[in-house]
Amino acid sequence: MGLHKRTELTAKQKQAAFLYAIELKTMKEISSIINISEQSLCKWKKDPMWQEEVDRILKEEWRESCKSLQKIMIKKAKDGDFKSLEYVLSSNGYKAPEQVIMTEKTINITIDDDNEEDFSEEDYNE
Repeated sequence: MGLHKRTELTAKQKQAAFLYAIELKTMKEISSIINISEQSLCKWKKDPMWQEEVDRILKEEWRESCKSLQKIMIKKAKDGDFKSLEYVLSSNGYKAPEQVIMTEKTINITIDDDNEEDFSEEDYNE
């Protein structure tokens, strides 16, 4: 009879990897939560497949955190926060400008009942 090499982790091993990587649970807590012995958990911890799963989980969590941070920083940059603009640009491979000149424009539009339109524009800080 030949040896059977496993190709993936069990559901409990995956759960243990998540609890270890994301929830930062201790070995004792993990063994209690998933109902296995600490000795088994210590064996899993040495298993390269289990270590790869922990790494995969951490990388995925990092990617998701970066996406959330990017969204927050983009919103702040749009609201005029120069440090956020600098972060967004540099994290996407661009150099932030050394100086930003902002202008504000106000456009007033009045529509009369006679379908005549009156447009006026004022420029500030130009």
